[in-house]
Amino acid sequence: MKKRFLVLFMTAVMVFAMCGCGGSSDTSGQDEQAADTAQEEQSSDASQMSFAELAEHYAFELEGEDYSLPCPVSDFLDNGWYIEKEQLDSKLDPNNTLLVFVYPEEGSDMWAFYMDVGNFSDETKALSECIVCGITIESQRSCSSLTLKKAGLKVDLSSTETAKKSADQLLNAYGKNEDVYYEQEGDSFWLYSWTFSRQVPSGSSGTWGESTQFQCAKDKDGYSSLRLYYLGPKE
Repeated sequence: MKKRFLVLFMTAVMVFAMCGCGGSSDTSGQDEQAADTAQEEQSSDASQMSFAELAEHYAFELEGEDYSLPCPVSDFLDNGWYIEKEQLDSKLDPNNTLLVFVYPEEGSDMWAFYMDVGNFSDETKALSECIVCGITIESQRSCSSLTLKKAGLKVDLSSTETAKKSADQLLNAYGKNEDVYYEQEGDSFWLYSWTFSRQVPSGSSGTWGESTQFQCAKDKDGYSSLRLYYLGPKE
């Protein structure tokens, strides 16, 4: 009886040991496979985003105020930003865009940032009646930071150090998914670009486009910039 009990006990110990070995095995390969699968699913989702989902990437906070591309020029004017009257009153031909410099206030010597303003209608309009479809902030300007709402990330270009930190945070937030990501490196800069949808979402019509582009200087006093561009379907 004791011998039979001993055999049963040894068998139980062996089974337990085998289970223990299985539980402590290296799962890094499984984790990597799961991460790759998740990235592939994200790639598929990224190329099939609706306009509403894409727009979430182009909502941002600038100097304490919220904006979402595309938006009326008046959204910026109402929050105190200044565009020279001559340019504001200028006419923009149908289906054209114009680069517009925006100042902190009237009489400022240096502009704060610039915008892509577009007229995507079939008739000529005053610039003040058009829409903002892009915004670019740069280093060494009075407005050198904004917060990307979707990523919950503040992009700070006030120095090369903060710009590089922002670049790392962007890479961490958006990843390097080849379906949406492009990069380029020069002697004095890194360029990272994300286009979250390579194809126009189904059911769309008219003019469309979107991209997030970040350039980071390698030099201490070099140039860094962030450009957001989003234009949904033509109404």
